[in-house]
Amino acid sequence: MIVKSELIHKTWKTAETNIEKSKVEDIINTFINVIGNEIRNGNEVKIEGLGRFCPFVKKTKGKNIYDGTIQEIPNAKYVRFIPSTKLKS
Repeated sequence: MIVKSELIHKTWKTAETNIEKSKVEDIINTFINVIGNEIRNGNEVKIEGLGRFCPFVKKTKGKNIYDGTIQEIPNAKYVRFIPSTKLKS
């Protein structure tokens, strides 16, 4: 597992130019915010070579254990990641 601080550090180390680490951090934070906003708005995000982030809503019904009636459970929002075929091999 890699955390965001490690991602920032590795990106900064592999950069060919003399870019400041704070600029790399700003770029990665902007990237994460853009993807998050698109998914929150219900849009699918596809990154070539990485995969797709697909938002979906899970609709379920539950049964009351006391009287056996069926009740609506509030919809839950999830994000599904579908990896690219390049990652699978």
